[in-house]
Amino acid sequence: LYLKNNDVLPCRVTGFDDKGIQFKSPLTDVLTFSHEHIRAIELTAAGRIHQSGFSAEGWKGFSVRSKRTKNTLDFRGNIHYSHPAILTGDTVRFRLEWPLQSWASLTVSMFGTGERDDESCTHVCFGMMPNSVQVLDRPMQPNQMMMGMQMRGGRAEGIVTVKNSQADIQLVAHDGHIAVSIDGEPAKSIKMNTASTGHRGIAFNANVTAVGRQVVNGRAAQRSGDTVTLTNFEVDNLTGASI
Repeated sequence: LYLKNNDVLPCRVTGFDDKGIQFKSPLTDVLTFSHEHIRAIELTAAGRIHQSGFSAEGWKGFSVRSKRTKNTLDFRGNIHYSHPAILTGDTVRFRLEWPLQSWASLTVSMFGTGERDDESCTHVCFGMMPNSVQVLDRPMQPNQMMMGMQMRGGRAEGIVTVKNSQADIQLVAHDGHIAVSIDGEPAKSIKMNTASTGHRGIAFNANVTAVGRQVVNGRAAQRSGDTVTLTNFEVDNLTGASI
């Protein structure tokens, strides 16, 4: 949507009538604009997906401790998956699922080279707890992950409640920021690293040290088969133009 105040709003149009346009966007809670506020609408092909799943050539980081299928990444322990050039659009979507009794973290490093030590990327970090997610702009340290959250000014930062320890994530690059949405609701805006201009890599770095913990012979242990799972990975353009 191109507004008469010169704002440009990436969104998905859900309907229109004599009163205005109805839409959804991770950048605003507003759901409708009257015609008098709209200058123009740019439409893209419905359902256009640039990348989907993990079958593309170039994915790295798979070992005996990690598992990949065409549509699924499973995380146990300290795992790093990456692709140096998969971000052919401005929007990334995926679904996260984790055991109900769990503490884990996942860092998504965007618009870098995909290497583990890359400093040019922009980090979007998720701390996963029972039925909640914390969104940060920096990796969560293991001791902070075990506490379940990071604090800022004495208050929990970026905590979002979810159902059944699963969440649909959307990351949109727009106007120098990454807009993070969880289950369709805006969660956080993260400033992009200016050094990442021109790179299209992505990396997933997981620290799964406390997933599905149970007591075995008096000691806490990870239950066999418990993992953090990432599915429904997509890359497309929400704004209608490649970055």
